[in-house]
Amino acid sequence: SNVPLAGSALFDEHGVIAECPPGIPQCQPMTGRIAEAGVPPATPLTGQTTIAFASTGDNPNSGVAIANPGTGTATITFQLLDTTGTTAGPSVTKTLAANNHTAFFINQLFPNLGSFFVGTVRITSDIPVVSTALLFEHDGQFSTFPVFPLQ
Repeated sequence: SNVPLAGSALFDEHGVIAECPPGIPQCQPMTGRIAEAGVPPATPLTGQTTIAFASTGDNPNSGVAIANPGTGTATITFQLLDTTGTTAGPSVTKTLAANNHTAFFINQLFPNLGSFFVGTVRITSDIPVVSTALLFEHDGQFSTFPVFPLQ
């Protein structure tokens, strides 16, 4: 769908949905706000990387939100690396239409990681895209992670 870039990204983990709008995302269930984090403006890049956590149970999961501010469809490749810089499985490629955005948890992009993974995810695209990364705890708390340009 054509969602304006001023919209938001949604993460759905075990039936709990967290909305991540530009600016200050909040996790606010009916019982009240439990987390809030700032998301800085992002520069469109063809290569970027961020921290990756993936787990099952009560461990944290990280997610990435990607937006394509361009006029053409972006082909985006996600490559997972472990803490030694070794590739942790095959890369995943997704397409993203112009002026659209999407979001994924790391364990949704790479479902065969096992019960716990720590490393980085390298994001490359044929046209510049913007991204942000978030860490979600099992109790609903979350924080943002920086995204670094690839050289």
